[in-house]
Amino acid sequence: MNDDFMASTHPNSVEYAKQVSGRRKVTDTDGEMNRVYAVEDTFSLTGSFADHRLRLKASEVEAFTYALAAALSSRIKGLGAFSGYSNQFSDHKWITALADDLAANAGSSALTAGSQHKPEVHAAVAAINQALGNAGNTVNYLEVPHFEDQNNNQAFADVVADMKAGNIDTVVMVGVNPVQTAPADLDFEN
Repeated sequence: MNDDFMASTHPNSVEYAKQVSGRRKVTDTDGEMNRVYAVEDTFSLTGSFADHRLRLKASEVEAFTYALAAALSSRIKGLGAFSGYSNQFSDHKWITALADDLAANAGSSALTAGSQHKPEVHAAVAAINQALGNAGNTVNYLEVPHFEDQNNNQAFADVVADMKAGNIDTVVMVGVNPVQTAPADLDFEN
């Protein structure tokens, strides 16, 4: 759901691209390859790789996700909270096709949502993955560190102090300009 997981800006893009593309090699006439569906607001690398791509407004992804969960609730157990839910996407041909394909491949599929979406979208996607039996198989949830709990300014100030004290000889910084971005009171440039 609007998640360009193959883009170089995604934290695990190389691993995900390898996993997805590795399942797209058919080695015999009876072999099957995976299918990639992309629901996105702008064209992306993942969308260019997709077998099926649907362009929606970013503001419509939430409603689409809920309609998908509702459609799946009649096919698999565990999504009763979405049963009977209806919106402008409920009768969309994509909902039926995607719900059928996901239900047929329960436990061996994966649904993702882009980081720009509200927690409710991520919760719905997680509920779908759980109901499909994907969680623990094709989808693993990891705890994300709370960056607001980290005092990066203090850590940076400590490094600057060590540099000024002569405890650090060489510093390599890539893609940043601390002279422009560091707090002025650190006097980084000196």
